[in-house]
Amino acid sequence: MSDQVKDQDLQQNQEQQQAADEQPQEQQIPPLGEEEAKQQFEQFMEAVAKLATEKEDIEQKFLRLQADFDNFRKRSRQEKDDTVKSANSRLVGVLLPVLDNFARALTSLADSSEKEGVELIYRQLLYLLEQEGLKAIACEGVDFDPNVHDAVTQENAGEESRGKVIAEVQKGYTFNGKLLRPAMVRVGK
Repeated sequence: MSDQVKDQDLQQNQEQQQAADEQPQEQQIPPLGEEEAKQQFEQFMEAVAKLATEKEDIEQKFLRLQADFDNFRKRSRQEKDDTVKSANSRLVGVLLPVLDNFARALTSLADSSEKEGVELIYRQLLYLLEQEGLKAIACEGVDFDPNVHDAVTQENAGEESRGKVIAEVQKGYTFNGKLLRPAMVRVGK
């Protein structure tokens, strides 16, 4: 039995030797000469400079992308606000004839409790619209401005009233600083 054990030990040793021979040997790096070391150092420094440039380019792209996103967000918010104002402007424009009819009703009613009720509703509606940005255009006695006044007629009214608004035919309004409806007026000539 001892011969068998020896044979097995010998066989195991041979297998271990073969496995060790098959493993790659560590390579010994020969020392570099001074010229070769300078060359490799220069190549390394070029690679470092190239990477630094690439890093700077990436940072610049990131900053531009971030600024573009901020601008997009601001533009989106502004567009949303403009859409809301536009919708409100259309609604107020549709309500202007109702406001005009209330004003006409007030002038035609005699002093009574009915007039007080109509006047209360008119003032409440006008107040709510003013809170949202409606503003009446000043007319009588001011210089005619074709940007906000629409001249219906011209009348002789004397030297001091030349080019001025004599009477208001229909009220004009601005909404949030923009002309909603020009005032219809009579102008002195």
